Amino acid sequence: MTSSFRTMMKTGFFWVPAVTTLFFLSSCAPKIKIGIVHPLPALPDTARLVLLSFEDSLTGQPAVYIGNIRFGDAGLSTNCDYDEEVGMLTNAARKNGANLVKITFHKAPDRLSSCDRIQANLYFDEGCRDFERQFPWSSKRRLDWKDFKSAGGDMKDTGSAAAYTHCGIVYRYHVLTNFSKPYFSVKAYMNCRSSWVRADQQYRPDLLAHEQAHFDLCEVYARTLRKKLREERPGPREFPRASERIYRDVLRQLTARQQAYDIETHHGLNRTVQQDWQERITGELIKLHDFAD
Repeated sequence: MTSSFRTMMKTGFFWVPAVTTLFFLSSCAPKIKIGIVHPLPALPDTARLVLLSFEDSLTGQPAVYIGNIRFGDAGLSTNCDYDEEVGMLTNAARKNGANLVKITFHKAPDRLSSCDRIQANLYFDEGCRDFERQFPWSSKRRLDWKDFKSAGGDMKDTGSAAAYTHCGIVYRYHVLTNFSKPYFSVKAYMNCRSSWVRADQQYRPDLLAHEQAHFDLCEVYARTLRKKLREERPGPREFPRASERIYRDVLRQLTARQQAYDIETHHGLNRTVQQDWQERITGELIKLHDFAD
């Protein structure tokens, strides 16, 4: 039996007060500075890479420090939002043999720059997964019990619960001026450090499948949030309040679905209903494919 209550998380409301000057944006990439002190052979695109955000702490010391990378901008530019820069960051890391990236500095766009400014350290460690604190939902990565890192399953007050998956939705946005289009990013995440499984339950693939569906439901509602934001398209002035309203509405839907899922499947023990739910969730992901990212 599982006990799973999910919360939707949000970070980084980046709101810059409106200015009266109309800025003209040039289409240029961010300035990238890479300082490599210990290069290693490049890693394939399929190699596991752990990304620690600015908010995540780096516990322990990775085996090899490879170098650092900086994204900056001398003025207003485009094609340099947070997700795009993280993509460039992970590509550069793999090319230099790094499988662990720790963001050490992040400054959101403002009146002086439309780019996210990011600095990160690059490392290599055979046990890079031990440093992982959270990761985004991906169709290419399914949960396994190593993702459940909390010791909560060893505590006596877990009752009859066999596992707990802490997943949620993180969204960030920024609005530069009254004349610029709001930027937003939405992702479903699994929090490894808050998720747990009892040691005597790790042999159960049916339990893992039940927990995976909880994570998949988070992705369903991440896509739902993207869909609603894109369809409603609130303007720069309205975006903070409108996005908060939409977010709260999606949060209520997600919470209700997670609770209904556990109740109807009897926490995964009713195999027939569990299978029905998994097929239903898969169908919803397919239906919302256009809003996958």
